[in-house]
Amino acid sequence: MPDKPAEPKAEPKPEPEPNPERVPRPPVPWPPGTVVPPWPVNRAPARRWTTRTTVPHFPMRPAWLCRNCAAAWPCGPAQLHLVTEFYGHSIALAFYLSSNMHDAIEDLYALGGRPDVQALHARFLGWLSLSVRPRRVESL
Repeated sequence: MPDKPAEPKAEPKPEPEPNPERVPRPPVPWPPGTVVPPWPVNRAPARRWTTRTTVPHFPMRPAWLCRNCAAAWPCGPAQLHLVTEFYGHSIALAFYLSSNMHDAIEDLYALGGRPDVQALHARFLGWLSLSVRPRRVESL
């Protein structure tokens, strides 16, 4: 049997030059072919769960205006927040608001003004209704 002539060896392919625009992918921690979530494991995507954050309606001292809506504090949303925060503790809410009213009077005097104490009382404590309490719904 005659010897077959040796096949010419294929020339090795030259290494492709790296593309500077292509960023190499990091190795994945799971075997290939598995179903992979579209975000990192144990971490929800930030854009999916973001909610709009609101600025709380807190007083801006020494003017005692709302930081969010610039109305006289306690504004309507601040009153609603205070009522829900102090639910069932209306006396504590009255003490809290009266101490804030006292601080507001001191701050307004320090600014060189002469605050109307009756208007401040109506603003801080006039909206409270200590005699009427909301009824709780009894579960069946």
